[in-house]
Amino acid sequence: MRFKGQRLASMTRAGLSLVIAITAALPVSAFLQVSRAGAAIPPASTGGFTGVSPFRLLDTRNFGSGPCLTGERSLAVAGVIGSDVPSDAAAVALNVTVINPAGSGFVTVWPAGVSRPTASSVNYSAGEVVPNNVIVAVGGFAAVTLYANAGCPHIVVDVVGWFASGSPAQGGLTGITPDRLLDTRSAGKGPCINTTRDLQVAGVPFTEVPADAAAVALNVTVITPNIPGYLTVFPTGSSRPTASTLNYSTNQVVANGTVVKVGTSGSISLFASGGCPNVVVDVVGWFAPGTPTSAGGFFGVNPYRLLDSRSAGQVPCVGGTRTYHLTAAGVDGSAVPSESRAVALNVTVTGPAGAGYITVSPTGAQRPTASNLNYVAGQTVPNGVLVKVGSSQSVDIFASGGCPDLIVDVVGGFAASPLDIVAGCTASDLLVSACSTFIQSSIAPPSTEIGAVDGASSVSADGRYVAFAAGTTTQIFRRDLFTGITTLVSHSPGGSLGDDSSYTPAISADGRYVAFTSDAINLQEVEKASFNTEVYRWDATTDTVLRLETGIGGDEANGDAWSPSISDDGNRIAFLSDTDNFVVSPLYTNYALIADAFVIDVTGGTTILASRTPLTISPPDGVDSAVISGDGRFVAYETVDPLASFDTNESSDIYRRELSNNNWEWVTRRPTGGPSAAGATQPTISRDGGLIAFSSTSAEFDLNVSDTSPTQDIFLRDMSSFSITRVSVAPNGFILNGDSYSARISASGRMVAYLTDATNAVPSDTAGRTDLIVRDRTRGVNTRANVAPNLTESSAFIDSPVLSADGKYAGWNTASSYAPGDADNASDSFLRFLASDISLSNISPTSFSTSSAPTVTLTGVGFADDALPVVDGQGVSISNVVINAGGTTLTFTLAISAVDSIGRHDIWVRNPGGASWSAAGAAAVGRTGLLRVG
Repeated sequence: MRFKGQRLASMTRAGLSLVIAITAALPVSAFLQVSRAGAAIPPASTGGFTGVSPFRLLDTRNFGSGPCLTGERSLAVAGVIGSDVPSDAAAVALNVTVINPAGSGFVTVWPAGVSRPTASSVNYSAGEVVPNNVIVAVGGFAAVTLYANAGCPHIVVDVVGWFASGSPAQGGLTGITPDRLLDTRSAGKGPCINTTRDLQVAGVPFTEVPADAAAVALNVTVITPNIPGYLTVFPTGSSRPTASTLNYSTNQVVANGTVVKVGTSGSISLFASGGCPNVVVDVVGWFAPGTPTSAGGFFGVNPYRLLDSRSAGQVPCVGGTRTYHLTAAGVDGSAVPSESRAVALNVTVTGPAGAGYITVSPTGAQRPTASNLNYVAGQTVPNGVLVKVGSSQSVDIFASGGCPDLIVDVVGGFAASPLDIVAGCTASDLLVSACSTFIQSSIAPPSTEIGAVDGASSVSADGRYVAFAAGTTTQIFRRDLFTGITTLVSHSPGGSLGDDSSYTPAISADGRYVAFTSDAINLQEVEKASFNTEVYRWDATTDTVLRLETGIGGDEANGDAWSPSISDDGNRIAFLSDTDNFVVSPLYTNYALIADAFVIDVTGGTTILASRTPLTISPPDGVDSAVISGDGRFVAYETVDPLASFDTNESSDIYRRELSNNNWEWVTRRPTGGPSAAGATQPTISRDGGLIAFSSTSAEFDLNVSDTSPTQDIFLRDMSSFSITRVSVAPNGFILNGDSYSARISASGRMVAYLTDATNAVPSDTAGRTDLIVRDRTRGVNTRANVAPNLTESSAFIDSPVLSADGKYAGWNTASSYAPGDADNASDSFLRFLASDISLSNISPTSFSTSSAPTVTLTGVGFADDALPVVDGQGVSISNVVINAGGTTLTFTLAISAVDSIGRHDIWVRNPGGASWSAAGAAAVGRTGLLRVG
């Protein structure tokens, strides 16, 4: 990031006869040894944004924080202990709230050490509570300055993110001292806004915002409109969206901080729905041009409505509060890809029945005490919000009271680096352990291996965090592949190692929680009296370990518990236990001490017996495995018990239980009805519980193939239609010639990983070893994950497969040396990043005039369906990228600057997560890869 006063480096323009082909990215593979750790790396590229859990920097109402604000006051915003904002941050994103001023006025926030600008950040009237989102460059002494012109308001300041220092990469922010672009009250600035009005924001001489800025950070204020309405700010040249930037009432003065993509002629457009309000626009920063390919780079989009609860229907209102779980990235039509690390939102409250506040936070994270906006009965209040994206590309929106309606519009996102999870390794340096330093607390000095890994590891939804069991006395660790830090999970309250073995970790989607089994007795303040095996949950935020299963009345469980499976948010944990004092139920008389499946709801403090039905009051034969869906609604489990009256095969079968009621379904009955001859084992379940994969030797599940082989295969049941598909097939669709087992399914169900002894799952399999195959069900493609580091066939013995929920990372255990320095001949856990290649076959149109901004369609295969492909080009601007449901066509809007308009132009495409762009696809594409402009 640059500060105001630094100039853009000169940029070379492409020649008029530029000829470049549309190309596709080659497949990229990266191996990560997860049972060791590496040095921390910067969380964002220069100028890039990193969201943090909101942290309160100032509340003048609290003792010791000073009086209400009169005049100027400096506030340290970077390097503050506990805030996660480093001391060298170049800019910060703040939520500034004015509380109960004695009179009307405004607050200005600007970098410390420079003159106060004329711009305002928050406007208020007597007695109001008014918040606003403020992006501000960090000034001298890592501080900003606040000024209130009147009313002695109390001030609350929460930091929600920061921008990295350095000359900004593509999409990076340059913070500036606020400059006023428009004040319709001033002479020569035009009348109040009563229709759509364009405003130049880039290349304006006095602002330091260059002409090629991709987006701008603004503070927009509406002043004294004569009727209620709303103001929409959007890129010039784009169709006006249904989204609003701020809403206003008669005679109100209301401000909102927002980020807007720059449109044609370096301009944005403003539209007022009514009331002809006066409008003030101040620019506080700009974002560098180019498609962001580095972590934290901003990409603006035409505002897109994610939620309007007035039309979409309300979520239940409990005691006046509401919590919305809202997918914010990867929403079809929004142009914000699912791999975004954060999003820029406009959040509006309308029609509350009483007072309250709104808090927006990443899904899966603990809700902070900070608020994003405050409201009273009947009020309409907007605010801009920059927020990290949590598990499942979602954010949680909490309304504290008044049962308000919510309107949420997304205006942009912040990119995740293609190599975020590879911890800074280069393309030729594929192993994390080869480019990082081992950090291990309390176990061994740096660069020392932990020891043999015991059992399967568990990986977070995006592949960033891996939990595994290892060590001389087996302990649970969590490794952050982004920072390279390995943390001891199975520890006592004082931080000591567990005094006995711990194993079978299960990690939540965001990596915050790890559930595990342990024989240790010292993991709680009060050591347990028994030596039973029990299930625990570790919380990374508090670094504490919670024992999950307790008997009725708080007594110790009188049996063992093991094999946890965890929901995405970490709140619900399924496990097996032979205990008989968990629940009081007429269905539960566990005299035989056999295994049942239980689910603990940590927040609700309840325990659910998941594996009994009205037909199984008497002691059953027990449950062999149980898995919980990511959304926590369903448990799939394996049992020999005939839970259905016509389940007569006396073999293991898979059943699914819906936890909110006693509804259960027989997953592994034949498509034609009735039991299969051989039953089924090893269930794995999609996030919504709708798809369940399992292994079976039964030939009766596949009605399309005559299966006379006795081998074990992987099948997938669609619970909505009860259709069954064979997943473990050769590239030509034939049956595999060896056993397949230990399936793992991605959240969407598109990807299924499994181990196989077959030699025809992929071409040229001559090693005769067990392989880890990842089947892309959409593309019908098999990928062998466990290739050697040089991408050739491996002869290593492997076991314990894992698959990340996004389907991009597959892992296994092996004692073979995949990483430099791996010399202990002990079992280690490895992950491979799987990037599919894109093959393009057609582009339309192939030419267009300089004055148009056409919608371009690319036809091909290999486009990711869980996240938008990344499209870029020299001398062109790409927006509105959309992929069709079948994954075979990609459309986008293309614009070309006047200087770069004549000749042929290059369009580059890769799937998100790919490490580099490549021209290797040009030969296959041929002349269809060229666009002529002129």
